[in-house]
This record gives sequence, C-alpha cells and structure tokens, in this order.
Amino acid sequence: MNKLGATALAILMLGTAACASDEPAAVTVELTTAPDVEFEEIGIDEVRDAATELVRYTSDLGVDMIRGAEPAANQVVSPWGAMVTLQMLRAGAGGNTAAELDSVLGVSDTEAVAALIGQLDRVSGDPGGVDRKNPPSPPVFHQASGIFIDDSLVVGDEYLAVLGRSFGTGLYPVDFSVPQTESALNEWISVNTGGEISQTPTEYSTDTVISLLSTVFLAAAWQQPFSPASTAPSEFTTTDGSVSKVSTMHKTLDVPLRRGPGWTAVQLPYSQSLAMQILLPDNGSDPNALLSGTALADADAALRAGAASSVDVSLPRWDIAGEVDLKSTLESRGVHDLFTDAADLTAISDQLVVTAVAQNSSITVGEKGTIAASATQADVGVTALPPEPVETFVADRPFVFQIVDTATGLPLFLGVVARPDNR
Repeated sequence: MNKLGATALAILMLGTAACASDEPAAVTVELTTAPDVEFEEIGIDEVRDAATELVRYTSDLGVDMIRGAEPAANQVVSPWGAMVTLQMLRAGAGGNTAAELDSVLGVSDTEAVAALIGQLDRVSGDPGGVDRKNPPSPPVFHQASGIFIDDSLVVGDEYLAVLGRSFGTGLYPVDFSVPQTESALNEWISVNTGGEISQTPTEYSTDTVISLLSTVFLAAAWQQPFSPASTAPSEFTTTDGSVSKVSTMHKTLDVPLRRGPGWTAVQLPYSQSLAMQILLPDNGSDPNALLSGTALADADAALRAGAASSVDVSLPRWDIAGEVDLKSTLESRGVHDLFTDAADLTAISDQLVVTAVAQNSSITVGEKGTIAASATQADVGVTALPPEPVETFVADRPFVFQIVDTATGLPLFLGVVARPDNR
C-alpha cells in the first residue's frame, strides 16, 4: 500500500489552534493509526467473484452520479473514489442503515475493497512530482483515505482497525470547533491530488465530529501521443444542434475499435493496463443513453477483449471539473436512514448521523495525456483480429468517456463531454 499520504501529512504544519491573541497558530496535526494494524495485502484472485461484483456496482454508482448532472453539461466523477468513501461508512453501519447501503454498494466485503486498492499499487506514485504539462509514463496513480475525528469523540477501536487494515486509512485527531481545521482538510486534499483539487467538497461546519475523505489521482501519458502540430479547430455539434469550432487532436492510432447498439467506441491506452474508453453515440443520439451499466459494461468487455486496428482518431481536447451531491444520489437510490436520527452507525460511535456526502473531480485531456483527480467527502455529525481497412473515429458530438483499469474493468473516472470549449 502506498504510504505517501501518511508520510507527507504526518509532518504538515496546519493552522488548527488559536493563541491568546486570537491569531491562528500553526500546530502539527499528527497522523496516527489503529495500534498494530497494517494494510492487508490481498491478491485479486483470492476474492475474484466479490471483486468482479464490486466493479459492477462501482460502475452503476458512477452512472447514477453522472445522471444527477445538468442536462447537456460537461461532467466528470470518480466512481471508485465515491465507492471507497461509502464503503468506509458501510464498515461502521448496522441494521437497516447497512441494508440500505448494501442496495447501492452491492458488496460490503472489505477484503474485495483491499484487493482492488492493492491492484492499483503497481502504478502508485507521488502526485506532487508530476509535471501537469508532461503527463508521465509509466503513469502515476495515487489514492488515499483519511478519517478526521473531533477530539471530543470516542470512536470504536474495531472500526478504526478495519479502516487501517482494508483501506489503509490514516487517522487524524482534530478540533472541528475551530475554523482553522478547514485548512487541514484542504491541505490533505491538495497534497493527495497534486494540487488539482484544493478545497473540500462539502461545506465546512463546526458541528462536524467526523470527516471521511478519499482521493483518487491519475497522471498518465498516452502510449501513442498526439502531435500538437496536428491539432486544429474542427466542428463539434452539441446535443441541441448548435455547431462550434473546438481544438481537436488528430492521429492514426493502432487501437481497439468496437461497435454496439447505438454506439462506436475506441480504447486509447496509457500503459500499465490503464486506458481511456470513449463511447460515441450514433448521429442524432443523446450520449446520456449510453450512461447505463449495460452499455458501459458491453463496450468495456468488447474493447478489452478486442484486437487493435489502424484507426484515424479525431478527439477534442478538454479541461473540465464536476461537483456531485452524493447525498441526493443516495437518497434517489433508497438510502434514507443514514441521513436521519434513524442512522445506525454504532460501530463507529453512538448517536451519529451523516450530514453531507459530496465529490469534486477534474480532468484535463490533451495531446500528451491525461491528468485527473477527485476528492470524496462524507461528514458525520452527532444525531465515499483487426480489420484490414483503416477505421475512423471522429468525436465531433457529445460523448461519454471512462478511464478504467483494463485488468479488472474498475472505472476510475467517468464523464460526459458535451461542450469541450466549456461555453
């Protein structure tokens, strides 16, 4: 398990106390972990069935998150980042609260979570060392999770042990009654996303007693980069039929291209079994029609199994950000007790209720590669064979994209590009 987040944040100087003159004083927020607990290294083959099911439910969760966006708007989310945070909550849930979460999460097997976290350690690295103008090869992937606990609260030892063992979660005692603690949370997010995200997804409240945070960061060079010299303005037709000129990359690539009912898709590889899959709807079709577990799963399976062929690819550059209120997403899926006095989180502590769950994400795609980052937060108060002809793939209308671990199909990022120029 990558310990970068733990190492870096153990020495951060964070303003979380006030001195006699009422000026904020820098103090060290100390990282601790449950006693004698280490991240559990579990091979993916040891929990293959549970991991496969968890990947499927993670994709479904991402679709629900995207559907909550405004129609015809750009959006990006991290299904995996949200799943990790919600699984951290599920580890402390009981009774009907656990049952409602299970209807969304599908699998509450913490060993499967640990196996998927460990699966991606092969490309783990330091986000702070990435030059965003030159995405690296091999890719740099970093995920981190932390639990910030108010000094006034006693949290169950077994719950903290599960977080450390299955999520590699760092424990940070803080004082939420002082607003400077917000700086601590923001700094934690910034360090673990290479500065791509610098603010908490939820609104800071001094009434919070626990904040669960998880981050996902990826910086990756294309295995076959585009030439900036070939980038030129090209027409892009939006869902409402309007046409604009956007900066579009062009290159003949040796990549898998597959077709299905209502879609054409290509897979653009990075390296280390990571790739971006782009699903282009048929002319005149709404890209939201492709936001279904079935379409995404079918395209993913076809692309991962397919051989590469020569394809003339035209793809816009894009730089977008997204915000999702996960509380609304969960409530639409039948999760209600978690946000009321009926919440059963007694494995964490008595009389707790979740007050907010949200995610902020961003992605930049250009000629050299991709930079993507996400932060998910849950706040808790007192009661996340190639054909011979050359094919063409011209993304000149709104499309769906996802970045996946091609070894498992785990969706790391999912999004819709409706207006590459952000207008």
